[in-house]
Amino acid sequence: MTGAGIRRGAGLQLGRIARGARVTGIGIGAFANDAVLVGPPREKNSMRPFDVIRQDDASGVSGTGKVIEGVVFSDGTCVTRWVAQASHGRSTVVWDGFGSFMSVHITPHPDNKSIIRFYDGEEWLGTEQVKKARPPKKARASAEGK
Repeated sequence: MTGAGIRRGAGLQLGRIARGARVTGIGIGAFANDAVLVGPPREKNSMRPFDVIRQDDASGVSGTGKVIEGVVFSDGTCVTRWVAQASHGRSTVVWDGFGSFMSVHITPHPDNKSIIRFYDGEEWLGTEQVKKARPPKKARASAEGK
């Protein structure tokens, strides 16, 4: 354990994409062994908070509904926090990137029918994107002629 109860390591060792890789986009590309974030450029220094909602719980451990809160930082680092019942424990994990998180908690568990809902409107059902992100406010304003 380091810091204020933040567990480092699990996310940094499992599902590593590439040492030193930097991610600058959004979304998720192919999910073989090379899961990466792709997509249009985001505003510099913007964070992307998200929730993971499980429709089913095949293991019977984490339950259904909102089970994880997370954020993807502008440098690609992803931090997740389990919000499951306290009796099952709560943990905070720092991941190298969103793809690493997905390769451990979403991709191998399709029976959970997990929904990843970003606060900017992007939504995934498992590894399939079902809604695209809304453009940043500046881009929307210029597109609308404001």
